[in-house]
Formats: sequence, C-alpha cells, structure tokens
Amino acid sequence: MHIRFALLVLVTLVACATPQAAPPTQPPLPTVGLPTLVLPTPIPPTRTPTLAPTSAPSPTLLVPTAASMRPGIAVTATPLIAPTATRVPPTPTIAVAPGLYVTNLRTVPDPPVRGEIEFHATFLNATSAPQNYRWVVFIYKADAPNKSFGQTTQTTSAIPLGTSEQKSLGSWRLGPGGGCEFFFARVAFFNESNNPIPFTAPNGKVFEKTFSLC
Repeated sequence: MHIRFALLVLVTLVACATPQAAPPTQPPLPTVGLPTLVLPTPIPPTRTPTLAPTSAPSPTLLVPTAASMRPGIAVTATPLIAPTATRVPPTPTIAVAPGLYVTNLRTVPDPPVRGEIEFHATFLNATSAPQNYRWVVFIYKADAPNKSFGQTTQTTSAIPLGTSEQKSLGSWRLGPGGGCEFFFARVAFFNESNNPIPFTAPNGKVFEKTFSLC
C-alpha cells in the first residue's frame, strides 16, 4: 500500500517537474488591403447639335452710282478698234488659148470594174461660140499604146461655152476572168476627112485617162 502510494507520488512529481511544450504560435497573417473599387461615373449621352441650314450669301453686285464716283473725273469710253481684214490676192486666171479641150474623163462605175463601162467627158470650150463635134473614146492597153483595144459609139454633141460634161453613147465592155490589166483612154474628134484626132488638155498635151481593171 505504501509502495503504491510512493509510486503515485513519484509519477506525479515527474509529471510536474517536466514542463509541457507550449503549442507553436503561428505568425500573424499580414493584413492585405483590398483596393477600393471606384465605379465609373456614367457619362450622359451627348446630343448632336442640330445645324441650321446655312444658305450661301448671294454675291452683291455693286452698281456704280453718281455719288460713288469721284467728282472731276470724266469717264471716257474707249472706242473698239475694228480688226483689219487682210486682203487675199485673187487667184490668177490661167490664160488658155482659144480652142476646145478635154479636162477629165469619168467612168461609170467609178472606179471601173470588168463588165460594162460608160464614159463621161468634161470639155472646156474656150472659143467664142458653142461647138458641134462628133467624138469617140478609144481604149488602149498600157503595153500596146499604138493599137486601139476598143472604142465607144461615135457621139455628136453641141458643146456650150465654158466647162460641160458630155456622156458618150454606148459603152465599152471587158469580160470577166484573168488578172488585173492596165489601160488608158483618149477622147478624139473626127475632122473633115473622117480621121480621128485626139483632144488635148489645156496644157497642150494629148489628154489620157489611165485606169486598171481586175
């Protein structure tokens, strides 16, 4: 009994003599300052100003009055100078010896083609009166100028003074086929001996009209 009591006292003393470890103290948590949220102030909607239509100012025309003019200053109107017309010298008239000439020979169709061809001669009567002539159109090949290749019907015309166009009677025909061929034509009149004499141009050369047929 005493032994048990002694052991109990001993255990109690040991327990009282051994200091108990204090529980670990946790460091205080740092105080974190939360940012203060500032709500944005709502911006009221901006109204678009209404612009009143602006009309462009009308230009003001200042009319000079007698009061606005300086006294003693006379306004003199400057006369307009009319442009001087430049005289063009007249075209000199080419002197042509009296006579009957051929100046052109027109074909129908123009340009001519194979088939029927008509001839219209332009005469210049530089005589003192109308002339009656019997005339014809001769056609020659370019490579055989000394032999007629054909002719129109003889025509008698009363040719007036000045320039006139006369149609030859009949026509001349070149049949189809072959390549292009080159020709020239002369207008001739018949003298008292019934011999054909070629008309000349005003320059004195025998008149010839060249053309090609294809």
